[in-house]
Amino acid sequence: MLDLNSKNCNYNIFSETLSPYIFIPSEYGQYYNNCLEPKSWQYPVENIVISYTKNKRMVQNQFEFLRTAEGYKLIDISINKGKIK
Repeated sequence: MLDLNSKNCNYNIFSETLSPYIFIPSEYGQYYNNCLEPKSWQYPVENIVISYTKNKRMVQNQFEFLRTAEGYKLIDISINKGKIK
């Protein structure tokens, strides 16, 4: 189990914008303007990166959340299983 309070573990939060190449406007249209630019001032994407050491190597897990009218929605996740050789 990952201990977020460990000195070998830290996390960072980054504000980003929604990408129309990944999150297509037909499904996420309300989060873009007429020019397919993300409305990042209204619907930001928050990327949480958790970094820790496993087998003496740096491992990262990432979680992306989109702010919606109903609250934050998990839209992308990248988990490292730790199978480092």
